[in-house]
Amino acid sequence: MCSCGNVGEGNIKNKIKEGITELGPLCQASGAGMGCGSCRPEVQVILESVLAESTA
Repeated sequence: MCSCGNVGEGNIKNKIKEGITELGPLCQASGAGMGCGSCRPEVQVILESVLAESTA
């Protein structure tokens, strides 16, 4: 998912489930999007998807 930080999608989903629900803090906690930043839109999509699942 994030090759700069070597972060997988599962790591990001776990951080969201731990209660991090905003993009900036999620990137900081997971390490995704902190290098070149090109994966930030993808991190946002995962964030929105997980939040939508939890409210459904």
